[in-house]
Amino acid sequence: MTGEESGTGLRERKKQATRHALQRAALRLATAHGVEQVTVEAISEDAGVSTRTFFNYFGSKEEALVGDGTGLQRRVRAALEAAPDQPLLPILRRALHEAAADVVDMREDMLLRKQLLSDNPALLPQHMANFAAGERAIAEAVAEHLGADSEHELRPKLVAATFTMVARVVFQHWHGSSDSELAALIDEAFDRLEGGL
Repeated sequence: MTGEESGTGLRERKKQATRHALQRAALRLATAHGVEQVTVEAISEDAGVSTRTFFNYFGSKEEALVGDGTGLQRRVRAALEAAPDQPLLPILRRALHEAAADVVDMREDMLLRKQLLSDNPALLPQHMANFAAGERAIAEAVAEHLGADSEHELRPKLVAATFTMVARVVFQHWHGSSDSELAALIDEAFDRLEGGL
């Protein structure tokens, strides 16, 4: 599998870097000046891109502020495509471990985002919409892996919902505990899941 096929080619990495720069600029500006004072133009300027480029990635400043989980979705899709004949749980465990590297690098951003959501409840609908869209994307990837219908069959939706909940709980626990190793928490969560909780 080439870098392009796995979603890690140079072009894809540049897109991910631009997306991350826009999100980081949005968080930094909103933290410094308040959500209402931040504009798409200011975010774009801070990230060193045009406003048009901003809108290639996000539909609004709120969307950039709350994060969209596309990194996790890409990791899941790539992991499933790389192992078409393997069972789901080991693949999903691997995908979450791979995503954890991104999360460790973005820990400060995630803590800022958590505080921003707490201080600005008006952002919660966008956050929930992004979460639901991410879960649907993961369900579609799981359905393709299983040869199932993500719209009409329960299993892909159930797997996606379980996976996203595991990721959310693991990351929240890790954020709240400075002495916890993220990799160990992921393994504990999947061990419990595989053992029937």
